[in-house]
Amino acid sequence: MMHSPLFRTAFLFALACLVWTAGASLAADREFAPVQDGFVAQAPSVPEYAPGRVLVTLTPQAARIALQAQSITPGIDAPVSTGIDALDQSLRSAGMLHMTRAYQPLGDPALARRLGVDRNYIFEGGPDVDAMQAARQLARDPNVESASVDWRAFPAAVPNDPMYPDQWGHNNTAQMLSYDWATHSHENGSPVGTVGFDANAESAWDSGYGNSSVIIAILDSGVDADHPDLNQVAGYDWGDNDSNADDDSASPGHGTACAGVAAGIAQNALGVSGIAGGCSIMPVKVADSGGSMYFSYIQDALYWATDNGADVISMSLGASISSDPATDAALQYAYDAGVVILAATGNDNDNVIHYPAIHDVVIGVGAASPCGDRKRSSSSSLEVNPGVSTDPNGYTCDGERWWGSNYGSTTQDDRGAVDVIAPTIMPTTDIGGSGGYDPSDFSMWFNGTSCSTPYAAGVCALIISANPTFTPAQIRDRITSTAQDVVSVESGTGWDRYAGYGMVDAAAAVGGGGPVAPVAAFSGTPLSGSYPLLVAFTDGSSGTPDSWSWDFGDGGISTAQNPTYTYTTTGTYTVSLTVSNAVGGDDEIKVGYISVTEPGAVIVATSLSDLPALGSVSGSYVDTWSADGSFEVITETISDNHPRKITSWLEHAWRFDVNSGNSVDFKLRASGGSSDGDTFAFTWSTDQATWNPLVTVSSATMQDYTVGIPASTSGTVYVRVLDTNRVWGATSLDAITVDYLAFETDGGAPVPPVAEFAGTPTSGSYPLEVSFSDQSAGSPTSWSWTFGDGGTATAQNPTYTYTTTGTYTVSLTVDNALGSDSITKVDYITVTEPGGGDGMHVASLVVTRKVAGPNVNGIGTVKIEDAGGAPVANATVTMLVTGPTGGTYNALTDATGSATVSTAKLKNPSGEWCFEVTGITHATFTYDAGANLVTKACDSGTVFSAGTDRKELAGLSAYPNPFNPATEIRFSLVQGGRVQLDIFDMRGRRVETLVNETRAAGSHAITWRPATLASGVYFARMITSQGVQTQRLLLLK
Repeated sequence: MMHSPLFRTAFLFALACLVWTAGASLAADREFAPVQDGFVAQAPSVPEYAPGRVLVTLTPQAARIALQAQSITPGIDAPVSTGIDALDQSLRSAGMLHMTRAYQPLGDPALARRLGVDRNYIFEGGPDVDAMQAARQLARDPNVESASVDWRAFPAAVPNDPMYPDQWGHNNTAQMLSYDWATHSHENGSPVGTVGFDANAESAWDSGYGNSSVIIAILDSGVDADHPDLNQVAGYDWGDNDSNADDDSASPGHGTACAGVAAGIAQNALGVSGIAGGCSIMPVKVADSGGSMYFSYIQDALYWATDNGADVISMSLGASISSDPATDAALQYAYDAGVVILAATGNDNDNVIHYPAIHDVVIGVGAASPCGDRKRSSSSSLEVNPGVSTDPNGYTCDGERWWGSNYGSTTQDDRGAVDVIAPTIMPTTDIGGSGGYDPSDFSMWFNGTSCSTPYAAGVCALIISANPTFTPAQIRDRITSTAQDVVSVESGTGWDRYAGYGMVDAAAAVGGGGPVAPVAAFSGTPLSGSYPLLVAFTDGSSGTPDSWSWDFGDGGISTAQNPTYTYTTTGTYTVSLTVSNAVGGDDEIKVGYISVTEPGAVIVATSLSDLPALGSVSGSYVDTWSADGSFEVITETISDNHPRKITSWLEHAWRFDVNSGNSVDFKLRASGGSSDGDTFAFTWSTDQATWNPLVTVSSATMQDYTVGIPASTSGTVYVRVLDTNRVWGATSLDAITVDYLAFETDGGAPVPPVAEFAGTPTSGSYPLEVSFSDQSAGSPTSWSWTFGDGGTATAQNPTYTYTTTGTYTVSLTVDNALGSDSITKVDYITVTEPGGGDGMHVASLVVTRKVAGPNVNGIGTVKIEDAGGAPVANATVTMLVTGPTGGTYNALTDATGSATVSTAKLKNPSGEWCFEVTGITHATFTYDAGANLVTKACDSGTVFSAGTDRKELAGLSAYPNPFNPATEIRFSLVQGGRVQLDIFDMRGRRVETLVNETRAAGSHAITWRPATLASGVYFARMITSQGVQTQRLLLLK
């Protein structure tokens, strides 16, 4: 059988070939060539995202209103109506006609709420709606937390099984036939390979082919429903929203091929053997009938696979974006639920890996060539597919010149770094008959990172089969720490950006390999309560740490493995644990983990009744709950010489109504009196059937007794006392004297709230965004804010924007079940006119580059503000651009004060682009160049002010950058003097001051660790007597 992918006419998917820099403008279409189809000189254009569709995450407050306004079943369209007039107007202005809830109810509602899953909606407009423009417009609405287009994903594309000898990834004997360029086929190629460079599958299989209860979810084009070489569990089709996950779209075959690589049934004398040939496949289809894969389908698939038992999720697909908020939440949901997630890095031979492989909870998998190195493309631009970068080291021995495996960040374990590489160009399962890649049930040459990803996913399934309690973090540690180091023309010893930790080693991964670095994890109990609050912390770290460092958030620390700690003041505390061993270390930070409140009053539950349980009592019988200030005596007596009938053996029971609290104590003050030495046993029960011991009273003198019972105890509680001598005829006079009998609950009493709040800032020019913080005591359950200009809110900690000048009085009313309270702060907010002069200046200048295969262009985005910090619209900015292409450009600022300039495209440029503002004109404002914060910037990230020599300033830099969790900011001074180093966010708000003091001449460094800030772009700005410098920072969590 001849296989000639060059002449295939069927339209198949491959991983996206374009890499877009965050912040660059995106085209709606792109050229696109599937690697499974071989080399092509030209490729058709396909849309990069769904036309007219926008995915929106509402703010918590807006989501509550929308849910009350219209009950929408997920997947069912309804007219646009959120119940928020301003938002509905924004949606109609953006061309949106219909809306629906994005996702079905999930299996873990608490996790879903924490991730904001229930606040996601899909809005649809007509086919002529520019979805990208609509998303940008909606993202600016204050009721919207995020908005994005619906991105399209592109697939990346010793058993007795007869095709097993050709599966070089299992056992490399140099058997693979290289691709023959002259005939465009592998069948005419020569055997190639480095003997022994494989996944050591045969040794791994000594422990078995995997457990059938371990499920690998293949999120792809579907899986051939009745393929005889695949063991499948029930799946779902999210592309067409039905239960048929068959691989039958307009572009079939890819998902079936992925399934065979991961778990083609082993030892059945048929076809191929997957690396985890004993495990099961869950087909989760994310392609619609037309063959398109959109991220809204993938999000549903991630949630569904997680809730339906998937242990591993394999995605041989991706897009050239760095993140997508809705998909980020779905990935986090799966990971937090214990699912291992893998995705392909891409087939463009590019230095940026694709999304979702670039996400920090996803294992990014690259492709390995059989000759011991990363799969590379040709060095000739005439031999690569559109959008694929050439490689200076030339193509690898497999001969497939048209593609190469993407490689990533130069920083080990960075979210943008390759984790491992795995075999590619392997035999696998195909759609039965002629429906897939080949006219049989199997295909010989399945390639791309599409092949590598399910292979690595199968290795993870083998690890789980051997270690069913492993967490995703432990599995990632195992597969990376046991990988075989790759040393090649581009890869040195140890981890590197091209091969990551190396080639997967199934045998070592299943067997355990050597020691691994620990992964920090911990828990605490209780997490809230009144002070003094004693919390027991438990180390849950994996990887055998041998040292522990705890920070309890209030200055307290510990080095014990499982410490207990007492919080003595009110507040919300962030707890962190750092663990380490000889291999490495890790930390876990739980923000706002412990909540400590004021202690409540001691609530005393006294007896509501005294119920004789047996016989009758004569003599001095009293209700012991009566507060008469004297001892209360219960005496058993003999009457009328009939002891068997009317004598009570001193068995009495009391009923209490007990409040719940942080602690519940039984308090007793009593003494016993017995001529024959009897004692008196107190017990308690909640059902009068099962009785639990409390105290035994034997002393003839008055004693105090305190016994704790479970803090969860509340409601009706019974207490009884028994004379321990209950033999008939034991009729001596016995007495128990009870002075105090009660239950006390400490801190359990709810109290009415006391209102208090703070806002920041409290003055400034409009639009003034103020963050209000509730500081009320007494645990309120609802909040009602009025901001003085007609605006209101019911969130606990709202953010509100004042848009007109004035002085505003702010009020907050809080309540709970016991009452309410209000506080009014008169003239609390002062809003002034923007400006303070008619001058304008450059507030920021950011330079990036847009990459589309070999085509690259520079992009400069400038922001102009007036003297008061307000954006200046309709200003004409002139910029001089130098670099690979250049010239003088003019751009007009928009309502946000921003303007963007793009250079001409250039193939494979060298050097960097630099943009310099040379002039600004406006009808009413005057350009004040001396007030510029930035005047010139380059795409390396270095920015400096006008008139300042770059060498003189010696540079402000940060490493690593991008970073997580910390970066070291370095600067040098030609002469000593005052230094102010601040961090600003993208909106120009100062988030932290790192340095504000006199420093000596020379080099300096300071570590910035933004533990509580979200991912995004930030700027470090340094002001000295020598000028102003700014460094762009990218935080990727």
